[in-house]
Formats: sequence, structure tokens, C-alpha cells
Amino acid sequence: MNESDCSTNISAILAWHKGRNNFVLLCYSAILLIGVAGNGSVLYLFMREKKLRDVNNAFIINLTIGDFLFVIFFVPSSIFENVFYFRPFGLSLCQMLALVTYCSHDVSILSLVVLSFIRYRAVMHPMENFANHRINRTVIACVPDLGLIAILSAIDTDANNAKKSAKRLH
Repeated sequence: MNESDCSTNISAILAWHKGRNNFVLLCYSAILLIGVAGNGSVLYLFMREKKLRDVNNAFIINLTIGDFLFVIFFVPSSIFENVFYFRPFGLSLCQMLALVTYCSHDVSILSLVVLSFIRYRAVMHPMENFANHRINRTVIACVPDLGLIAILSAIDTDANNAKKSAKRLH
């Protein structure tokens, strides 16, 4: 192996790496654009159309808000981390990003669980009266509870990850 072989290999690796970074940047940009446009349009329609404000759509909006927060906070920080290989944000903003990411995941998961339960009831008990106001109030009251559970779960997850990181440093 001579010196020209090594320089050729390094330039090929650098060219591949630049192409990879461009591809990753393109993918993240597409995810950001589609996520903001899609979730933003759902939020806009929900605010504009009063007939969309019912029990099922309350959880869909909850899911949309969780996804919107994820796209707004996680994707730009991932671009810096995966394309530019550094985090320009300070420690406190980094921790806040982790908390928002975990919280948005938890909101999405819990919203999907409740939506699945509502669909289950609609399929398994189709003749039940879904206009029961007590049930509707109970289901709508779950939305803030889901948010609280998501925040508490995210804080716990973030605290556990911070402890693991601290142990690795020492």
C-alpha cells in the first residue's frame, strides 16, 4: 500500500461522508416540513371548525400537539447532532429538549391507548349510547390527566438518564 492509495481512500470517505450528511439533512428537513404542515393544518382546522370538537377529536388533537412538539423541538436538535456533530445548545436547553421529547412521546402513546379504548367500545358495544354525558365528561377529563402523567413520566425518565450519564462520567 502506498501513499496515493491512502489519500484516495480518505478522499472517497470524505466524499461519502459529505453525501451522507446531505442525505440526512434532506430527510430531516422533509420530516420537519411535513410534520409542521400536517400537524399545523390539523390544529388550524380544529380551532376553526367547532363541529370537530368532540370526544374522539379531543384525543386526536392531544396526539397532534404531542407530535407537533416533537417535530418542533427534536428534529432541529437532531439536525445539529447528526449533521454538524455538535450541540450548540447549553446544558439547561439540552435537558429541556430531552424532557419535551419524552413528554411528547408519552402524550402520543397515552392518547393512542385511549383512542384504542374508544374504538374498542365502538366495535364491541355498537348499540351503547355514546351520547352519555357522564362518560363524555369522564373521557374529556382524562386529557389533562394524560398530560400530567406524561410530564411526570418524562421527568422520571430524564432524571434516570441523568443519573446514568453522571455514573459514566465518574
